[in-house]
Amino acid sequence: MAKNTKRCLVIQPLPGIGDALWHLRAFKALARQSPTGKITLLAKPQSQVDKLLSHEPWIEEILWLDSKKHYGSMGGIMLGHFLRKKNFGEVWILHHSPRYYIAASFAGIRKRYGYGFGWLKGMLTSSNTLDKKYRFLHPIARFETFFKKCRLPLKDEDRFLTPRVEALKKIRELLHKMPHPWTVFGFGATNPQRIWSAERFADLAVALQRKKPQTIFLCGAKSEEQKGKEILALIQEKGGTAELATDYDLGLTCAFLSEADYFIGNDSGLLNLAGALGKKAIGLFGNLGVLEYNQNVFGKVLEKERDRKTGGMNSINVKDVIDALKA
Repeated sequence: MAKNTKRCLVIQPLPGIGDALWHLRAFKALARQSPTGKITLLAKPQSQVDKLLSHEPWIEEILWLDSKKHYGSMGGIMLGHFLRKKNFGEVWILHHSPRYYIAASFAGIRKRYGYGFGWLKGMLTSSNTLDKKYRFLHPIARFETFFKKCRLPLKDEDRFLTPRVEALKKIRELLHKMPHPWTVFGFGATNPQRIWSAERFADLAVALQRKKPQTIFLCGAKSEEQKGKEILALIQEKGGTAELATDYDLGLTCAFLSEADYFIGNDSGLLNLAGALGKKAIGLFGNLGVLEYNQNVFGKVLEKERDRKTGGMNSINVKDVIDALKA
């Protein structure tokens, strides 16, 4: 590969699926300003951005951070060795860790941009850095502040994602007999405080089906299958029906959600994914608070302000959700 390439690297190492989706506007804005119209994204494997983004026309390549090589006292230098072979012309570091600034410098990347908190600004080639007071902002507010300083416009329409064509075809073949409307329950979350009870999900399913015939899907990761089976058993005991959807990888889940009519779920990667697909989504939030971002992206956010300190997720009842659906 020729030296002084025009290739653009973006480093976003936050590990969650939601973290990656939060940064969609940033990724697309950086692709627009890139000489090639594309970016290479360096991320953690847990983010699964390959299944979400590798088919996008503005993605050139996805690179993974190696937990064995790119961390520890020599992590920045090892990562720099790896990146040097790629011959990037510019890098945008959307993180605060010195590791990525050291790596970018060691790789000899000519144009280096980033938050540059404190002494890290000395490792960048741009004066558009952020003051230390922005270090603890939410990631969304942080990149919004940074992009404003860099005079890079962020577009609201860039919040949205498109599923893979082949995944969409497969989902339609698998589920074409399932009658619409499809209402998807995102019953899982990484934090137990964010999870609505199995009993209430079951009660909601039965109440919705009594009001109008529909297909209820219980969507979650493979690791959450047992919890899904528990909810399914409760629904059946109460006289309702549902389909378990825990066998799909993230690419198929993306296609599946794009075909759904409604999404109701806990604060999780799936809720972020439903929002990124433009679905009519209701987010269930307990005592951890709601971001303005959530309110902008999802169709409805349910949070009982008066019970945030004590009630948590239990403060949200079935009637609240049904009322939100009517609205």
